[in-house]
Amino acid sequence: MFQPWEAEVVVQVSLARELIRSQFPSITVEQISLLGSGWDNTAWLVNKNLVFRFPRHKEAVPLLEAENQFLKKISDSLCLKVPQPE
Repeated sequence: MFQPWEAEVVVQVSLARELIRSQFPSITVEQISLLGSGWDNTAWLVNKNLVFRFPRHKEAVPLLEAENQFLKKISDSLCLKVPQPE
């Protein structure tokens, strides 16, 4: 039986590399390591300076989209670094 905390999609290192390569061809993945995995996302650290988060289930996609829009709106009004999602 499926539990809500279980991932519908598990993004292992090989899939993470392929998704990054296909969606961001200008980025060469030299190093990749698991940064963490939670209820909604799995995060991979790439080349020690980029973080790629992948949703673990379809309900997490609109949450990432909303976060991206929110970060874009607040970045100009704060005097600290705000991530710039792509």
